Amino acid sequence: MALLIDGYNILFAIAEQRGQELAAAIEEARARLLKHLTRYSQATHDPITVIFDQSAHAGGATHPEFLPGIRVLYSHPPRTADDDIRRLVETSYSRQHLRVVTSDQALGRDCTKLGARVVGAKAFFRELTQLAEESRDDEHETWVKQQPPSAGEIKEWLEVFKDAPRIGGGLGRVERLKPKKTTR
Repeated sequence: MALLIDGYNILFAIAEQRGQELAAAIEEARARLLKHLTRYSQATHDPITVIFDQSAHAGGATHPEFLPGIRVLYSHPPRTADDDIRRLVETSYSRQHLRVVTSDQALGRDCTKLGARVVGAKAFFRELTQLAEESRDDEHETWVKQQPPSAGEIKEWLEVFKDAPRIGGGLGRVERLKPKKTTR
């Protein structure tokens, strides 16, 4: 399901959840959000569009950014991110497959009337955090499985299997087959 995310709306939800002053760390929070969304997109394969209000963006970016699975857009005043999200929902051919992330009640009502699903920024942040934790656990488990056995583990296994019977004459033994003589 494609996601349309009200960028600063979710950043404020994150800051509120963590008890931070958002203005002091807006760029750091924005970068962290995009990193989490990249993981989310890779895990779910859902295309994501994040729209930030241009007037609120300190960096002044005006061109879209493209990250793996994510398109980052900036509204152009006098339009707002809410206006752009409404327009994207209105022009979508498959509104029922859109999920809009916002805590703005008016935008949420409008998108729901148009046929999109709406989820609040705090609820989506909890989902994003849970997925990030699961992803981290999966990455750690994969790393552990890829590590060669330690010297201690090798010694332990050799001790466990030292008296085990050898099947087939031992490991690594290859017997050559001699061609049979044929008589004419």
